[in-house]
Amino acid sequence: MRVRLDPPIDGWPVPTAQRPIWTGHQVFLWHPGILTKYLAADAVSRRAGVAFGNVVVDQDVYDPLSVTLPRRDPAQPDRLTAQRFSLGPVVQDVPPRMQPAVKVKVIVERIACLPADVEIDRERPDQPF
Repeated sequence: MRVRLDPPIDGWPVPTAQRPIWTGHQVFLWHPGILTKYLAADAVSRRAGVAFGNVVVDQDVYDPLSVTLPRRDPAQPDRLTAQRFSLGPVVQDVPPRMQPAVKVKVIVERIACLPADVEIDRERPDQPF
């Protein structure tokens, strides 16, 4: 993966003890851009010798246990489509911080039952799914 920062990190305002680095995201499965943001914030805070703070945004109402995964189109094997899957039950219209605890066993069972054309490699232990 290649990341391009514009302006480059060297051109960013210099944090101070009074201005630490802050970032955050919703309680949800991250995409590579979120990880990149956290890595960049950590690199800048280390270089500047200032604190790095994380804000967890959890008051929005959304389904934190659904994920959109790519699928092969059986009619066109070279074409990928996407489908949303639920990894566990959620209470509708309730923010993630107020959801009941997630049973990992339920999530594992749902992942094991995903259709065969979902593009995940169940044999690779380094994949999150």
